[in-house]
Amino acid sequence: MDRTFAILVKNVALAKNGEEALRSYKTLKPDIILTDIRMDTMNGNEFIKELRKFDTKTPIIVISAFAQDLYEEHKTYVQAVVNKPINFITLVQTIDACLLNQ
Repeated sequence: MDRTFAILVKNVALAKNGEEALRSYKTLKPDIILTDIRMDTMNGNEFIKELRKFDTKTPIIVISAFAQDLYEEHKTYVQAVVNKPINFITLVQTIDACLLNQ
């Protein structure tokens, strides 16, 4: 998966859960974040809430089969939601649009 995204962006970092993603974010400062909702340790809603405490600008795309689980109050914090199964063309267009509107 990381090689797939490497054709779109310069650097790709993977995290197994929201807690790991938050730690990685603090050192890597990515240009865009792709996250799921259902993850162990810290779920996507918790990750988004924690991230937005100190970063309100980095675009977030939620990719999930459970997009309906995205908390209503977090919908304003994300730029896009892509449902699983993923349509690769839609995902590329969404990433592109988010990066252009940054």
